[in-house]
Amino acid sequence: MQKNKWSLLGVLALVVGLVGFVQAEKLTLYFEAGKSGLSDAYKASALKGLKASKGTITVSGHAWKEGTKAGNQMLSEHRASNVRNYLIEAGINRKRIKVVSYGDKKPATKDAKKKDQNQRVEIVVIK
Repeated sequence: MQKNKWSLLGVLALVVGLVGFVQAEKLTLYFEAGKSGLSDAYKASALKGLKASKGTITVSGHAWKEGTKAGNQMLSEHRASNVRNYLIEAGINRKRIKVVSYGDKKPATKDAKKKDQNQRVEIVVIK
């Protein structure tokens, strides 16, 4: 029986090292049900620290499970695209921005009483 070169402690050390190496900030913007427009209140929040940062920005759109899968996918795409477009208009280089749309596939919660938490765009900046 050949021993595996990777010990559990070695793998854990590698994972902990990588987590410490990659620094990221996350900002979540919430939307009204069925809406994709970025409110004025969130525009300033969306830019917080992004202009000074030089890292990659991932904008991911999400929706609640009400409605059709296709409709939720389209809504999450519109939300993410609207945020991306605003960031570009505000002077952030479009090459730094990656857009992903998940529809209702990655809920923040499955609790129907907290469904507003799923109607969101998450902005993650890798520094």
